[in-house]
Amino acid sequence: MKAIKFSKDVLNPSRFCTLTFQLSILFNEKIFILLLFIASIAVNAQTKAPVAVATAFAKQFPDATNVKWGKENAKEYEANFLLKGMKMSANYDLQGNWKETETEIAVKDLPEAVMKSIHEKYSSAIISAADKIEWEKERS
Repeated sequence: MKAIKFSKDVLNPSRFCTLTFQLSILFNEKIFILLLFIASIAVNAQTKAPVAVATAFAKQFPDATNVKWGKENAKEYEANFLLKGMKMSANYDLQGNWKETETEIAVKDLPEAVMKSIHEKYSSAIISAADKIEWEKERS
């Protein structure tokens, strides 16, 4: 039996929280090893961000360390980095406009309302990790 993590958005008053749940799923050993190998290649492939993106990031997070760039999709770049010991990521569009920031948080630091909602909807879920997600307000 192998464990896989997936993220599930949870509605809460601040809407700034994505939680990672741990599920146990049976896998063919060879398929699991192949998927793990492909994932490690993707993680190790670092992309160079355009100047506008790198400049915007440096201005917003001047104290970031261990910065690694990747492409989130065709229209966004993502920086994974450390800031004051916290694991974070930030996304920018091709022009260097900030889109979102994710910060790992301890499960024990989740708001009580979020924990209550999760336990009501997913009573057998085991929360193994959590992220705080901040994004640009939707434009009307």
